[in-house]
Amino acid sequence: MEKEEFEFALQVIKYLKKELTAEEETHFLEQLDQDEKKKGLLEYYQGSGEWLDRFHRMEKLNLDLEWERFSRRTHSSKYVIKTLIKYAAILISVVAVSFLFYKSPSKDHAIVADITGKYHNDVLPPDNMTRLKLANGKTLSLHATEFIINKRGEIMVNGKTLATGLSQEADQSDSVIYHTLEVPKGTTSKVILGDGTQIYLNASSKLQFPLQFTGKERSVSLEGEGFFDVTKNSDMPFTVLLNGASIDVLGTTFNISSHQNNMRTTLIEGAILFRAGAQTIPLKPGQEVVANEKILRIEEADLEKTLAWKEGYFHYNGADLVVVLKELADWYDLDLDDTYAIPNKHFSGDISRTGTLTEALNLLERAGEITFDLKGRKLAWKPRK
Repeated sequence: MEKEEFEFALQVIKYLKKELTAEEETHFLEQLDQDEKKKGLLEYYQGSGEWLDRFHRMEKLNLDLEWERFSRRTHSSKYVIKTLIKYAAILISVVAVSFLFYKSPSKDHAIVADITGKYHNDVLPPDNMTRLKLANGKTLSLHATEFIINKRGEIMVNGKTLATGLSQEADQSDSVIYHTLEVPKGTTSKVILGDGTQIYLNASSKLQFPLQFTGKERSVSLEGEGFFDVTKNSDMPFTVLLNGASIDVLGTTFNISSHQNNMRTTLIEGAILFRAGAQTIPLKPGQEVVANEKILRIEEADLEKTLAWKEGYFHYNGADLVVVLKELADWYDLDLDDTYAIPNKHFSGDISRTGTLTEALNLLERAGEITFDLKGRKLAWKPRK
């Protein structure tokens, strides 16, 4: 193991335990700013309750009891043994961090070592780049989850204004200029429009939006899934254009899932009109309209399931295991090995979108008669014997 990786791992341990001096912490954070891999590693461990619990358990070892057990097999002094046990616990933690850092493949930093040793490796939650396609032909790939349109018609990202010249183009044009935000797999994003409307976008979604609304209406286009919190303005109604349908809004909150010809629109608060062809369907809070080429009906909505993605988790209530695995594969960008048929089992519970893949697999193993094998991004399974 390289000295640099080992020393960094030790700094991670001290940082998590708040044992760094002010000067050491400043230097440590400067390292993170210069190395995305190190930054991602720290963020993983900050969110890994399972690992922190293990470390705290090691810290709470009963050294007297451990010495009694060990002294039966050695003639070393009690002080020496207790010291060895204490530092062995710390060393195990340091090695776990440094092993994860050192063994992470350079070509795919999301594939890391599994600290439990149960799997060949683990897969970190995705950190993909969002693409912003501007009307002037530019395409920007950004590590950003929030885009704010200010009153001057400028796009703010990470607290900074994008130097695009788009606000000047909008002022010089009589028509509304639209730009496109593309959210890739494994990522969500948020857009705050110039009128204050907030739009949360799920993975694999596209939103077309203007920098400034002009005329008598506000209009955006959506492909994929989005949650809308629309600023009320009765003088300028808000419309969401879908594939073959539209949503008319005055001021309300609702969720739309629109993939090809399958649409599901769920009203949380307020009132909306769903339009498809010659049909217009009003919705009440707690209702949703389901539409495709064959059906168009109103149902009572499961709001917890509908909004789970926005809150950062997958929610299942008796879902087929095959559905769960396909969603995980899409989120973590996995290759599913279908050597064995997926057991006809069901899963109920919540899975965090910000956790590692093996945390999700452990939940599924405990819930069903199945075991998993993970190598790189290839996930295989077989019935539990």
